[in-house]
Amino acid sequence: MRFSSLWSLLRDSGLVLVGRYGQYIVALISIPIVARSLGVEGFGQYAVATAGGFFGSLAVDLGLSSVLASDYARGEVRGRSRTTYIALRFAVLLILVALLVAALLLNLSYTSLVLAGTVMGGMSSVGEDWLLIGSSRYMFLAISQLAVRLASLGGLVFVLPAHPSVWIAVWILAVANLVGAALTWTVTWRLVPFWPPTLEEAGVLLRIAVPVVASRALGVASNQGPTLGFSAFIGPQVFGLFAASDKLVRAAQSSMDALSIALIPRLGRAAGRSGDAFASRVRRSVLLAMALGAAGAATLTVLAPWGVPFLLGSEFTGAVQALQIQAWSLPAAGVTSVCLGAVLITAKDYRGMLIVSLAGLGALPVGLAVGAMFSDTPVALAVGALIVDWTLSCAALLRTWVRHGGSALEKS
Repeated sequence: MRFSSLWSLLRDSGLVLVGRYGQYIVALISIPIVARSLGVEGFGQYAVATAGGFFGSLAVDLGLSSVLASDYARGEVRGRSRTTYIALRFAVLLILVALLVAALLLNLSYTSLVLAGTVMGGMSSVGEDWLLIGSSRYMFLAISQLAVRLASLGGLVFVLPAHPSVWIAVWILAVANLVGAALTWTVTWRLVPFWPPTLEEAGVLLRIAVPVVASRALGVASNQGPTLGFSAFIGPQVFGLFAASDKLVRAAQSSMDALSIALIPRLGRAAGRSGDAFASRVRRSVLLAMALGAAGAATLTVLAPWGVPFLLGSEFTGAVQALQIQAWSLPAAGVTSVCLGAVLITAKDYRGMLIVSLAGLGALPVGLAVGAMFSDTPVALAVGALIVDWTLSCAALLRTWVRHGGSALEKS
């Protein structure tokens, strides 16, 4: 990879990181505030709700944002596709809201909390981020997502300490997501014309969405499964300590997605040129992701002993060893993000995405079993989560390297 090309990729990744994943900075303030306001047990409940947010984001997104961003980079997106996609997303969001209202009326507290998280996550997918990514408008993407981080930070700093409640924290994040979504609409309004949505176009999009959503849902299940699974049978004190470690690691893992987002239009253009150009960029991107993940893991391992007590308070000291172990999921997360979030999407290898996600889901019972056998320590839960992350990563790497890292895209 030429230096200018590498610098361009890192620059765009940095813009995405500053905006969409500005929680590296925001987390230094928001996570300690949430932890100190809600306590160990309350923080565990907060982790459950935000884990539900990943499923909500995927459900509303329908797994189509990356696909359409790649298609837009190739000039293959029509106005009818945009408006139909908008209609589908808002329909799914309304269904999630209806389920939340039903759960509240039936007084299902745990289910209501998870559904509140899904609605909060779903609100993050009603924006037009995919158009900003497909048109390489990373500066605007950074601005909109930075607004989300600042809005959530403002709410958590000024509202949550006065009203310490998991529900308040979740709705603060929901409102912040709507702020970012609104900003993306102001920028992308004229990029693609608005044509009336049709059932025919909805069918086309849903046929693409089904395998993508299925594979990504399985991937999210394997990624967030340890958090939701452990919460069902682990004591609140131990789970709260694990949640503190897991929350910090997941925030760091999310930053790895900045690389895959910046890669989507580049891989789309490379695929349009030749299979060799695509394969070459795939190989180098995977190695870069692994190197960045290893650097992040080493940093967290060194900083954990003093960083956790300083940020979260002395009651979270028991999370230090768990964080030092789970931090080494970052190289795996980097590879998984690039392979699942960019390479297989661009290559339209939906079968490969499904196979990889099934492999990760298959490792989930093993990870949960490890945590269950040694349920009196958050370290065991961290090891269980690590097993799941690395299994998913190895499956993604194998599929990518064998099918798309060779000499031609047509091999897929």
